[in-house]
Amino acid sequence: MKNSYHNFLIICVLSLTPIIANAKTFDVKGSKDHFLVPRMSNFYIGRYNVTKFDHEKFKTRNGSIRIEGQKFVIDYYLQKKAASPGKQHILQNYLDVLMTEGAQLQLKGPYYYIFKLIKNGRETWIKIDPGVYNGKRYELIIVEKAKMAQKVLTDESQVTARDPKDVEGSLDHTLVSRMPDFYIGQYKKTQSSHERFKTNQGMIKVEGHKFVIDYRIQPGIIPPGKIQILQNYYNAIDKIGAKLLLKGAYYYVFAVNKNGSETWIKVDPGNYDGKRYILTIVENTGEPAGNQLRNKNQNIIKTDNLQMTGLSLKDRIIRTATLQMTGLRAEDRSIRTSTLQMTGLSADDRIIRTDTLRMTGFNN
Repeated sequence: MKNSYHNFLIICVLSLTPIIANAKTFDVKGSKDHFLVPRMSNFYIGRYNVTKFDHEKFKTRNGSIRIEGQKFVIDYYLQKKAASPGKQHILQNYLDVLMTEGAQLQLKGPYYYIFKLIKNGRETWIKIDPGVYNGKRYELIIVEKAKMAQKVLTDESQVTARDPKDVEGSLDHTLVSRMPDFYIGQYKKTQSSHERFKTNQGMIKVEGHKFVIDYRIQPGIIPPGKIQILQNYYNAIDKIGAKLLLKGAYYYVFAVNKNGSETWIKVDPGNYDGKRYILTIVENTGEPAGNQLRNKNQNIIKTDNLQMTGLSLKDRIIRTATLQMTGLRAEDRSIRTSTLQMTGLSADDRIIRTDTLRMTGFNN
């Protein structure tokens, strides 16, 4: 009797009856079942999202594991007037079907099951999650494990050619190419402007030639995903010696010094699921904005209001490791200035070195 019951459940998943065909007519546009995991009878796809590269943390009996690759999120809804199979029936159906295909059960939790399936040399992870919907809805999260492909380049000779859909007058910036399958939907170039970039050390205002390039995915193309966009630009810009100044949850900020010039770049995929991203680029034409940053290697304060006797405003830098003033650290115990008029200093060596310098009158 038990075997007959299980056979009935498997048939519910695998049979292509007219009821299933009717359910598919309600599927959201562009959606489809994953080829490894069929749907339950009387369910249609109410939400569907696929990205070429993303990640998911799957719980296993031995802890969580991060799997990267092409990711599918498929949300199935029960048709109106159809009888709910119940949460446990959904889980048991997929357990029977996937174990028959050779999948390994990684977690049999009270709320969802997780499987790893290796087929034709490809490793795929699958989460079956009926949630709290009493069998009226369930979600599949599927990741086909794969390494990320590097698409963004910093070699000017390999910058992506213009796309026919690019807005008139737009161009990729010469420093970095675009992601494949994207066109420029909006473009703004300003000869003299500024941008306030958020960094780990605070907001930094950078002035110069400013570019705002808004890239959109081509119609019908599977988006690469937010993670692939950010990681691609990180890999490419890191190769030319860039500093990653902010690795935020939503965007990255870089500063690049190349051929004697400083360029700041913000890569922002926003919340567009990899279908759109914006580059904000400022070619700094003034004093290097990087000098405003305070970190363990370069602790500098700049001020236009230096209130110490004998200091010129032409050289407004204090370096120290144990300077007893707000916001300073102790790494380079020196004060440098071009016209320091303090006892004991010569014009040839305008440096004071100390471990316990205490002064007032500085602003930040």
